[in-house]
Amino acid sequence: MNPEDFEKNINHFIKERKYKKSECLVPYTMRNKCKGKIVKAHTIPKMCLKKISQDGHLFGFIKGMIPEVNYNKLSESIDKKAIEPKKIGIKEASIFTGFCQKHDNELFKIIEKNYGNFNCKKEECFLYSYRTLCREFFLKKIAKDDLKYLINKTKDGIQEWLLLRSVGIEQSIKDLEYYKNTFDNILRNRDYKNFKSLIVLFDRIPSVMASGASIPIYDFGGNRFKEIENFNKVPDIIFYNIVSYGEKGYAIFAWVEDSNKSESVAKKFVQSLRNVADSKKTDAIISFLFASCENIYFSPYWWSKLSENKKNILSNIFYKVVSPIEDFPDFSKIYIDNCFDDWNFSGVSDI
Repeated sequence: MNPEDFEKNINHFIKERKYKKSECLVPYTMRNKCKGKIVKAHTIPKMCLKKISQDGHLFGFIKGMIPEVNYNKLSESIDKKAIEPKKIGIKEASIFTGFCQKHDNELFKIIEKNYGNFNCKKEECFLYSYRTLCREFFLKKIAKDDLKYLINKTKDGIQEWLLLRSVGIEQSIKDLEYYKNTFDNILRNRDYKNFKSLIVLFDRIPSVMASGASIPIYDFGGNRFKEIENFNKVPDIIFYNIVSYGEKGYAIFAWVEDSNKSESVAKKFVQSLRNVADSKKTDAIISFLFASCENIYFSPYWWSKLSENKKNILSNIFYKVVSPIEDFPDFSKIYIDNCFDDWNFSGVSDI
């Protein structure tokens, strides 16, 4: 399909997307205890977002659950802003309608209600990752419904591209179903034996916060993982959350360890983060987030202090995350030559 042809038509379809789906995503055995309405659950705690907000607003690319992408600029030069962050109210930042009131309050109370005290325990890291997984699973199912709708509204080249896209979405849902079942078992049994986390500690509140899940394609050294080309196996997924408690920051990277693998992709990925110089860990994580995660929000003050060149670099690498015609970027090439911020690295903790 010609990218220009896609660009001319996609805006109409994007406007017709419907995001009215809602359900409680706790394990099926817990759903008979659901109570209250489905709520707009924040994947990044509201109190964390408040820390980096100005007048109740942050910068981000998603209002609610929809990426704010200007598809008319898909073919513009890399020097121009193909996508720009928007001012977004805290109430609309990092939300999804995936839990009932009862389970949203009860499941996540130790990370939501105990604000100011993060103990770096497995249960805390797991709950962050579980909520991240549920959001990813929830939105992929919405994307599947969107594609069905769009396929029926299109024809020729665009329809062909959408059909290919739907195959990828179907595979993503299958992979996420595997992890959802695995995480549901962990949640029910409170058995965290195979759940692993690496927490990067900072003495400052991160200017960028995010919650997402990604199949690692490149590590922090710019090495491409060959394992991703094996489509017969469930891929390793990294779950990550960048949050703050008190005046400190925590970058949580989590995964499920497979006892049958001598060294997983996930383990190699976090090891490559360890290998990044301490003075560059902030830049490395910021680059990774903009290159991997659409559920990302950042301080308006921090953004205003960046040079136009750095804003363009980050905006354009984020564009590749949401663009239907771009390959996943090698983010290591960005942080090596740029200083975006310094959250004052203070250590690493294995959980």
